[in-house]
Amino acid sequence: MHRKPFSNLPLAPWLLGATLLLLILIAGALSLNLLRLRDSFASVQHTNEVLQVIAGIQRVVLEAESSERGFLLTGADAYRSTYSHARGSLSGRVDQLQRLVLDNPPQINRTDELRLLTEVRMTQLDRVIELGPLHQQEALDILEQARTDRLTERIESNLSTMIKSEQALLAQRQEQHDRESLGAALITAVLLILAVGSAAIAAFQLEHQRAVARQRSADQRLQELQTELQRVARLSTMGEMASALAHELNQPLAAVTSYVQGSRRLVEASGHPEAARIAGALDKAAQQALRAGAVIRQLRDFVGRGETDKTVESLRAIAEDALALASVVSRDRPVDVELTLQGPADAVFVDKGSGPTGVFQPDPQRLGSSA
Repeated sequence: MHRKPFSNLPLAPWLLGATLLLLILIAGALSLNLLRLRDSFASVQHTNEVLQVIAGIQRVVLEAESSERGFLLTGADAYRSTYSHARGSLSGRVDQLQRLVLDNPPQINRTDELRLLTEVRMTQLDRVIELGPLHQQEALDILEQARTDRLTERIESNLSTMIKSEQALLAQRQEQHDRESLGAALITAVLLILAVGSAAIAAFQLEHQRAVARQRSADQRLQELQTELQRVARLSTMGEMASALAHELNQPLAAVTSYVQGSRRLVEASGHPEAARIAGALDKAAQQALRAGAVIRQLRDFVGRGETDKTVESLRAIAEDALALASVVSRDRPVDVELTLQGPADAVFVDKGSGPTGVFQPDPQRLGSSA
């Protein structure tokens, strides 16, 4: 089996497959970029949540210290109540911050340090609230010790460090996301260009194949027309040759007929005892010569005419002439020919010159023996 070389195989299906694969890769790259964008948004949201919790811790610490000073100076229960509320929410906020920074070990350490500092600071403030205005001097000594230990500054410094760390981490993640997004965008653009180019080449290949198919069809049709034209030309040449041959044969057939008739007259005038039989044979020879001339004339008219001359003819006569022609063809073969006509209609509208009607004068004896 003959196989086409790979270079001759159509490229359009391969290019369409490559285009589909590139589109799938583009969809994958876009999906990956969307996932990264979602992760970046989640990182921003996480950082904002951490910053909100840190701000809440700062506010609660400031609120606790302010309430402690107000209660120490005035002894009002409103300050004590505010302090208690701030003191109670501080531990929950620190726990929330610790849960948020579980993915960042440095922040976990800072959160543990923050928890220790706030517990020490709140213990001091609890003692000041417990002493109250009645033991103001002792409470002021505690505050002085806290000022010496700089717990508030350390808490603020710790929270400020955590804020900067979260902001730096967010900037780092954003920068990484921007790089990855740019890379994904470039890859997507390259894949898109390749997909468009592949699709364009595939479309060109398909159109080229269609054009080649149309050209092949046109060439095949042209070849068929040329073959038909050559056949018609051969038929025309054969018709001209047949017409010339018929014209040339008419004269010797006419001469044969004249010689046969002259011989008949000579035989009749000679007084030969077999003159009657010889005259009958010569009559039959003359009839056959006339019949041959009629056939040649009809053939000449058939190949020479360009128009048809349709007249009303007998269908039975046409069939009998055709049967006579068949008997001539099959006389040397053991073939039985039978004529059967059905229906009362006998007249048909045909071109008498295009068929054997009027050409053959069948011999009744031979027709009877062949039927």
